[in-house]
Amino acid sequence: MRIKLLLALILLFTSCQQETLLIKIGEVHQWEQLSARQFWYTIAYQQNNEIISLNIPVGVRQIEIPIKTKGAIYFVAYPLGKQIPLGGFYLPWEKSRVVQLDSKKGPMCEMMLLSSKKWEQGVASVNGQRVFEMIKEIDESCFKVDWNHLANDIVSGNLKESSFKKAKTKDVVITDIPQGRWVCELSSYPPFNFYDNKEFILEDIPPTTLSYLNIQEKLQLTLFISEDKNEDPFYYVGPLDPILSISDQDYFNLLN
Repeated sequence: MRIKLLLALILLFTSCQQETLLIKIGEVHQWEQLSARQFWYTIAYQQNNEIISLNIPVGVRQIEIPIKTKGAIYFVAYPLGKQIPLGGFYLPWEKSRVVQLDSKKGPMCEMMLLSSKKWEQGVASVNGQRVFEMIKEIDESCFKVDWNHLANDIVSGNLKESSFKKAKTKDVVITDIPQGRWVCELSSYPPFNFYDNKEFILEDIPPTTLSYLNIQEKLQLTLFISEDKNEDPFYYVGPLDPILSISDQDYFNLLN
């Protein structure tokens, strides 16, 4: 009887055992370089059938997170809480307890995180490193991928080579925006200069929301490209996040 009770306690302890991961912002965002300011980030990940999110403040580049080690865990970090995320993953069969988040893994990890809402156990069993390698084979930027097709195959348990397809892209004609230099949030798209009300064509954009920053005019250009091939892309120009528009003194006060 004592042996059975001891075994039960061991199983209970093991099933509830937690580990701590160190989550690191592994690169400097394009706009952080441009503005010479660090951002705050919203980190999100899946645990126990719910998506957990938390903010890390300006100037903080890493955080320890307790997790239960039942399978792979996918993390995203949204710059300023809303831009295209950085991403990274924890694989329990590997020894490392440090997760480096970077922009190339961001869209993939966001897709995994959203897919885990429907099938957490299935997503947790997927080898994220292998999926990432397959994505790089079809698109070096790891951005122009048919995420819906891939997610459907993962959720249905039918992941195979044909699950990895390039997304159909569109060219976006830009007119009637303030002049100046516009810098994309992703390094895979070069900056462009807009002057004298001449139109500019942004080429090869997949279905997504993508933003450009004009630091001189303190404006942000946001593009929306729908998955519906019959729906035209559209865009608008709006104000920057406050971290990019406040005075230097106010910014330094955030750091102290």
